[in-house]
Amino acid sequence: MTKQKTVQEFVDPSFAGARIDKWSYNRLPNIPASAIQKFLRTGDIKVNDKRAFPSLRLCENDMISIYSKLIEENENRATHSPKIKIPDEIMNAARLWVIYEDEHVIAFNKPAGIASQGGTRQSVSMDMVAETLYGYEKNLQQCGKFSVKLAHRLDKQTSGVLLFSRTISCARTLAAMFRDRSIEKEYIAIVHNFPKDPEGTIDTPLIKTSWNGGAKMVCSMQINTQFQRPPYNTSMALSAVTKYEVVRKFCKNGAHFSFIKIIPETGRTHQIRAHMAHIGCPVVGDFLYGNLDRSCKLKEGMMLHCRSVSFSHPATSAMTNIRANDPERFDL
Repeated sequence: MTKQKTVQEFVDPSFAGARIDKWSYNRLPNIPASAIQKFLRTGDIKVNDKRAFPSLRLCENDMISIYSKLIEENENRATHSPKIKIPDEIMNAARLWVIYEDEHVIAFNKPAGIASQGGTRQSVSMDMVAETLYGYEKNLQQCGKFSVKLAHRLDKQTSGVLLFSRTISCARTLAAMFRDRSIEKEYIAIVHNFPKDPEGTIDTPLIKTSWNGGAKMVCSMQINTQFQRPPYNTSMALSAVTKYEVVRKFCKNGAHFSFIKIIPETGRTHQIRAHMAHIGCPVVGDFLYGNLDRSCKLKEGMMLHCRSVSFSHPATSAMTNIRANDPERFDL
């Protein structure tokens, strides 16, 4: 590829810690992943004026240089390639998932079983749904070529409030608020067993480990006893704090369960699931952190739901509380 003028962009706080190849997929969504890997090797995409391995982890405000030819190609493909077609039955249902909407923010009540963000293994995701409903067609009049942007993530099997930004300034503000922990999220869950204390705070750092070809978050104190291969540096563990309160306890088919309210003070990957398993009360239906006996479940799906998200509105500063009704699977 002929070398062209470069465009410099700085890493948004929401991508701090992400790999450069993942950032590139997000920035150039219409360029094949294999091509992005090649551009990283050849230096067509650089980090802080240096070539970078695809696995390089980014820091906030790292400078990424992209040859303008790649950006032009990405935009050309967006213009001339057909949009991903989401089945009509999903799009019809998706319109009912919208629980809040203004000129700056959109909120969905995400169903369990749909990924927050698209990827090679996802045929449908919430960012694809949001793009179809609120993408370039509606935003062209408001803010140029900016498309709706996912503000945070929920695990695929977790349901509940999921926020999107409609403007660049809103995206930046929400990213900063999530980073500064000024957004409060409340979850509900049904877990196995009865917690020792009716309410409490789990303050246990988490570290990402390799697990059966994927990733699993583990409390740092467990590393030396349960995860010997490969060796892990416990100093890389991330602080994680989860508050919980038992709402009610019940028994079914001879097993003990608890309905609990949860407020995560930090937002680590799989934080609630890992912390509840750590105190001996894994989320029902969570077969990564919980009981592998699939007969020991109440209903289909994982019993974890983001009930509400509260924040100071990025545009008006008004306190905003967005609530998603409890799903039917919690009616026990």
